[in-house]
Amino acid sequence: MIFFPTTYDDELFYSVMARYHWISGNENPKISMLEMFGSTNICATKLFPTHLQHLCERLPRPNTYTPSEFIEDNTFLPYYAKFIPIERYEKLKDIMMYGNGTSVYMLLGITASEMKKAKVLKFCSSCVIDDEKIYGEAYWHRSHQADSISICFKHGCHLQLSNVETNQRHKHAMVTLSSYLTNDHYFQKSAVELLNSDHNQFIAEQSYYLLKSKVSSVGLERLRQYYIMKLKEKDLITKSERIRWIELISKFNQFYSESFLSSLNCKVIVGDEYTWFHKVLRSPRVTCHPLRHILILGFLGETVDSMFDYLSKNNIIEKKNDKNISRPLPTLGDGHINIRVDWKQRDSEIAESIRLIAEQIFIDEDTIRVTKTEIGRRLRIQSLLVRAIDKLPESKKALDEVVESVEHFQKRRIKKTVKELTKERAAVQPWEVARIAGLRKTYADKLKKDIINEIDINNQCFRGNIKDSNLK
Repeated sequence: MIFFPTTYDDELFYSVMARYHWISGNENPKISMLEMFGSTNICATKLFPTHLQHLCERLPRPNTYTPSEFIEDNTFLPYYAKFIPIERYEKLKDIMMYGNGTSVYMLLGITASEMKKAKVLKFCSSCVIDDEKIYGEAYWHRSHQADSISICFKHGCHLQLSNVETNQRHKHAMVTLSSYLTNDHYFQKSAVELLNSDHNQFIAEQSYYLLKSKVSSVGLERLRQYYIMKLKEKDLITKSERIRWIELISKFNQFYSESFLSSLNCKVIVGDEYTWFHKVLRSPRVTCHPLRHILILGFLGETVDSMFDYLSKNNIIEKKNDKNISRPLPTLGDGHINIRVDWKQRDSEIAESIRLIAEQIFIDEDTIRVTKTEIGRRLRIQSLLVRAIDKLPESKKALDEVVESVEHFQKRRIKKTVKELTKERAAVQPWEVARIAGLRKTYADKLKKDIINEIDINNQCFRGNIKDSNLK
């Protein structure tokens, strides 16, 4: 090879290969695979590429990338890594470096999983706009391809479905997102309004953090002990160390709704003692899909970050029935309260930070909605805003003041888009504003009058500026 593309943030490795194929100008994708890997028998795998060592050895500049860097930054192994035994992770990594991918899914347990698999690659129309501004082209994002992800964690937009299949029926085909979009696919599709948007947003965010986290496997028993500790804080564990299954499952189903859990193939039925829920919370013998761990964390009021932070700071001893786990621990949530916390002072500080971060998003981020989740993520207090919000009245008031409705967010995007478009020209069309602002069809129709009104206001300013310029 005489060149290899620079990888982008959150880019799927398949996307990097596809961009190489497009830039190289090769008509036959097998030629591109031969140039990259030295063989035409290697598949253009979407999520778990293999033979990465061969690729790195053929790079035009030595040590540009390592197989480990590709695996951590551009493949889906990190998504599963935290919830599988460390020896299995090392074996999978070795396969992706040197071997073929026939055994990857079997080792992950994916083939036996009941989770719904995405049949095609997904993308976010707002990310497309951002990426074209920053990099000059769109690309397939890794975080958008996680199982059961419906929205973009960054923008809250409904993800669009492409026609690029994730299976290996066309094992050499490589399609860039930019080339796919040349047919104007994504702006012609109407987005479906999502129910349970807060839960969908949480799942999307936590999936992204799983992919970005550098934490390796923490062990199935340590995970179980952490969950048991958090269930105790919710009084869902008896004094004799038994889980209150009926109450737990009822509350879990109520928290998410049975219809939402069913849509994810994660429904738990009271009375059934052999569900995935039981497998995770009893002495774990088998791995469980990351999405199901995310659902448990959401129910507990925790996040991927808060869990791994705790496990890294508190070296939980991996022993079954460890009696120390039942000892009350200082916490900021319901249950055992750390009496040294000055809640009034903390509430005041958090409230001020909430208003400041919201103002920053309003000014700098026209593609991000001001939500409780986004504020919590930026301040790294997601769990606190869920579990201890009743102890933070000032913070709750600040959130009520700054959190945007979807409609208000769309109007803000309209204003910013129209302002940018009318800087140079007056002939701006409503459909053009809706497209560039990434509005869903339902909002584009609903806010059409607002778009026209905003165009008229900016056109008056545009004409006024021209008039002043001519007078000078």
